[in-house]
Amino acid sequence: MKKKWFWPLLAMAAALFLAWNSPKLTPVNAAEQTYTIGTDVTFPPFEYANKSNKYVGIDIDIMNAIAKAEGFKVNIKPLGFNAAVQSLEANQIDGVIAGMSITPERKAKFAMSNPYYKSGVVGAVKTGSKYHTLNSLRGQRVAVKTGTSAADYVHSIKDKYHLKVVTFDDSNNMYQDVITGNSAACFEDEPSCSTVSPPG
Repeated sequence: MKKKWFWPLLAMAAALFLAWNSPKLTPVNAAEQTYTIGTDVTFPPFEYANKSNKYVGIDIDIMNAIAKAEGFKVNIKPLGFNAAVQSLEANQIDGVIAGMSITPERKAKFAMSNPYYKSGVVGAVKTGSKYHTLNSLRGQRVAVKTGTSAADYVHSIKDKYHLKVVTFDDSNNMYQDVITGNSAACFEDEPSCSTVSPPG
């Protein structure tokens, strides 16, 4: 993808973390318990499908290591970020491992692990774009991913800059919207936005 960074927007502790609806977890025997863990579908390098359509990445490796250390089996379920969080809230899955900023609202709903990667929200534009600042985006269409901190940030400034916000369920379609020129920019967590085309 031909794109370039144009500004870091927000310094925040983005917790790539394991979230559970129950605050009390106890080690279990692998023969007795399998946990279904939801994750994003396109958030490289943390989770993405490789050339063999197998989900790999840092989060997948961490989740498998936790399962091995704690003695349980794990079923990774790629749902998309927003759908994974909603499924956890509805008790349809047992946990989520994905890039997520730790906020008071989320801490009130979920038992969360400590963060293991600090990130921030960035904006990205197509190479050669005339947009270099928030002011230059005034009145333009911008793309975000549903349910993310980047989306929250853009919605918090959209009235100030008269932004037309369009949402996507996954990062790839969001990036494609910028590549095709439908949106002037997109907003995403920095590590994923800098790894748009992961190795297979």
